[in-house]
Amino acid sequence: MPDGVYCVHMARADWSITDVRRMTTPPSQPAAPSIGHSTARGFVWLVGQGIGDKVVTLAGQVALARLLSKDDFKLVALTYTVTTFATLFQQAGIGQVLIQRHRRFRLWATTAFWMSLAIGLAVGLLTAAVAPAVAAFYQEPALKGLLWAAAVTLPLNALITVPDAKLRGEMRFRFIAVLGMAAIVATMALSIALAALGFGPYSFILPPVAVTVVRAGVMWWWARPRVRARLHLGRWKYLLTDSAMLVVGSVAMMVTYQGGQVILGRLYPALAAAGVFYFAWNLSDQSLRLLVNNLSGVLFPALSTMQDDPARQRAAFLRSTRVLMLVGLPICLLQAVVAEPLVRLVFGAKWVEAAPVMAALCIGMSARLVQGPSESLMLARRRYRTLMVLSLVYGAVYIAVVSAGAVLAGEACAATGAALGAAVCLVALGPVSLACALGRAAWSDLVSVYAIPVLVGACAFAPGLALTTLFAPTTAGDIGALGAVGSVTMAAYAIGAWLLARTDVRDVAERLAGLLRRQRRESSKIPQPK
Repeated sequence: MPDGVYCVHMARADWSITDVRRMTTPPSQPAAPSIGHSTARGFVWLVGQGIGDKVVTLAGQVALARLLSKDDFKLVALTYTVTTFATLFQQAGIGQVLIQRHRRFRLWATTAFWMSLAIGLAVGLLTAAVAPAVAAFYQEPALKGLLWAAAVTLPLNALITVPDAKLRGEMRFRFIAVLGMAAIVATMALSIALAALGFGPYSFILPPVAVTVVRAGVMWWWARPRVRARLHLGRWKYLLTDSAMLVVGSVAMMVTYQGGQVILGRLYPALAAAGVFYFAWNLSDQSLRLLVNNLSGVLFPALSTMQDDPARQRAAFLRSTRVLMLVGLPICLLQAVVAEPLVRLVFGAKWVEAAPVMAALCIGMSARLVQGPSESLMLARRRYRTLMVLSLVYGAVYIAVVSAGAVLAGEACAATGAALGAAVCLVALGPVSLACALGRAAWSDLVSVYAIPVLVGACAFAPGLALTTLFAPTTAGDIGALGAVGSVTMAAYAIGAWLLARTDVRDVAERLAGLLRRQRRESSKIPQPK
């Protein structure tokens, strides 16, 4: 299931921002870590986890792609079109509100826990109840059992909301990263084992049930949030006021994550187009999860601490987004250029029709490099209404354009047509979300974020398309294409980035090197639970 919706580099001055607690700390007491250092260190930990997650997930996808059929992937994709939305309602934006109000966490923890648990139970029961109707809608009877099994996970996810918000608010990202990595490994190992035993699509659905129970127990033991038996029903409306807009916005945005599968599954029920689209979407999304989700995980709490200094908050956001775009865009473009030899070599010939779908989606996914941080800034500034309206408008446009693409492409190229429509919408989302986040964004802000990465990326990767045609579609040819195209295009991009954005590149390298040195010095200090 896709992860929910989440500073690679702050402005030079922001790396030494002093926490408010430090300014009130008596001289005899040790000073609290700076926000900039905590943010960057948290990002390093989460990126480390992300790299591990990507390796494990890719290896697992290779195994599952060979053990399962396209129809199995189709059933999983259609199941997630329901459970992903159910998860959003279960979370109800409560975690984000708790992080934003972290200074009063004890006041809201009990209310948030019982409210989250009640919503989780209700959404789980509703998911089980609508399972027959969903199966009839997609003309897939097997969806009933899959949805009943997935519904069990929803109330269990509610147990994670409060301890996770407490840990993120305290910027305890090392523990979050270690536990997250362990959960990914356990889930993937169980999925592969079940697939090998013949469980089919249930190989995706059953492992999260067991892993979520263990993960919730460990998080509660480590975070130790204080939750009382009293429900505090009178306080629920105050959390709902903010969280309702977040839920609406999250649901609208999730429409875009699941819309391709829904449209293809409904328009072409006899084809595996929905499974191909879902498979390609996951591949194109993996690299960006490494950067965007981990950035958002630390950027939102960090920007929330700067609410009293909008100018510094804005500068930190722009610098972070600019460098994230500089680092992330070549990853998207490289995946698009080598999509065909990569899919054929790693996943086998039966998935080669997913290559053009993946290529289109990889280009579109570059918008998330801007959209993710923009969402973090809107959350930190409590601009929930702006985020909701943006998500609603974008969701409606996305469904219309992707549907048109799928219909115009016809049965033979339905998944590719839907992917091209999705790419157009995603590319437009980046600058629009940036303008909405800043409020009064000047053209200079858009140019500072986009100009150098797009210019250098176009010059470096456009020749790579021609270079791939020089290699035969064999195992040796695919290996040669990946090696030659990857090395040439990435080297060309690195040279261009160094020439045109030398300050940003040098500063990122220096800061990350310093953080890694600190981490090595602190590696022997194992944090203890409170």
